[in-house]
Amino acid sequence: MAVYVSHLSMVEFHDQNGVPLAGGSLNSYRAGTTTPKATYADYLGVTPNPTSLTLDAAGRPAVSGAPVALWLKGGEPYKFVLKDALGGTVWTLDNIYGINDSSIGVIVSEWQFLGIALAYISGTSFSVAGDMTPNLTPGLRLKLISGATTFYGSIISSVFAVDITTVTVQVDGGVALTNPLDSAYYSILAADHQSSPVIDAGGKVRPNLLHNVSAQPYRNLAIKRSAGAPNNQVSVTADSIVIEGWEFTAVNKTADITVAGADGLDTGSEAASTWYHIWAIANVSNPTAPVFALLLSTSSTAPTMPAGYTLKQYLGAVRNDGASNFKYFDQADGRTVTAFEIAAAAAVDGTINLASFIPPNAKRAHIVTKQSYGSSSWGQVAISKDANLGGRTQFGRWTSGAGGDELWFTHGFVAVNSQSIYLQRYNLSVDIYVSGWEF
Repeated sequence: MAVYVSHLSMVEFHDQNGVPLAGGSLNSYRAGTTTPKATYADYLGVTPNPTSLTLDAAGRPAVSGAPVALWLKGGEPYKFVLKDALGGTVWTLDNIYGINDSSIGVIVSEWQFLGIALAYISGTSFSVAGDMTPNLTPGLRLKLISGATTFYGSIISSVFAVDITTVTVQVDGGVALTNPLDSAYYSILAADHQSSPVIDAGGKVRPNLLHNVSAQPYRNLAIKRSAGAPNNQVSVTADSIVIEGWEFTAVNKTADITVAGADGLDTGSEAASTWYHIWAIANVSNPTAPVFALLLSTSSTAPTMPAGYTLKQYLGAVRNDGASNFKYFDQADGRTVTAFEIAAAAAVDGTINLASFIPPNAKRAHIVTKQSYGSSSWGQVAISKDANLGGRTQFGRWTSGAGGDELWFTHGFVAVNSQSIYLQRYNLSVDIYVSGWEF
């Protein structure tokens, strides 16, 4: 039996935030039906895979935790359905053959006909009727035909307004599209022109939005106060940062809150004792020379973008003190270490507000407690997200000891609820300290 490798083989599947779809599944069926149909783990077609493959921690189809290849039976089309860990359908691909399956009479092309009329606008843009933004997504590869000329490029932006979708593209080699545009094809796989999922230097799959595969937003990200001006500048370094499908490598940039716009504050002037969110932004109006910059903003969701900058990626947050000086912090990817600060002395049971110590969008706070036993010989402390006590960490002394002791306990990263945690204690006094957070 002849089998042919699938373009989905060994692909890491992620959600739109770049998080692996761990615990999800890739399901295979006969084309056009809900009848399960097995793929094969080897090029001889000897070992069938389960028709529902669970995704491992990296988002790859796996059997017993080990990633497997996907080989398809020759001459027989398949349907694939990708689902998340909750069973929700992420996408469906139907009538899929193996790569170069000659038994179907033609070689399967990596370029699929788009089948809609294109209206030329400029050397870097065209329009189509209706709302095509869900299909023509940033990062998707296109093959565009104009007479005898073929152009290859990637979508920069896709905007719908007044029944028209306007698509801006970066054409390979920086050449300009020509009028008229006769037809368009979108990519699923190719050895050239980068239409296949590209593995970067860190072993991660770069964006291929047809497959809903999204790159991690950054690699080896480090953010801290600038050594030269720690009170008003933050420095950002990274092996790479991906901004809505555009990858910038060897990043080494500084943002100054006293500067307005790109590499500075998005709007207004600095306020004291305030959280400022750090964004990576890009100006891709010249596709052959995209511009990377940083931006500081009080918004964690919608910063005011400088003129020309249309793409953004959230990176982290920093807080200033009452004198408008940035407080110490050291961020590595999504985890931040801060100065060891007391959040509540002799804290009473109930909600403990951490708004001055962790940003509004933090998911976890690093908590340390100092437990003072006074005349008591034992006691305990429980820290949790809320009064339901889910995910609590509990420390104390349960055996007799000398009264007057002070003991320190590290609770680690504790889930938070709107910049707060919940305290329950028994038979002792407790001080709560914060020394970092995670997004």
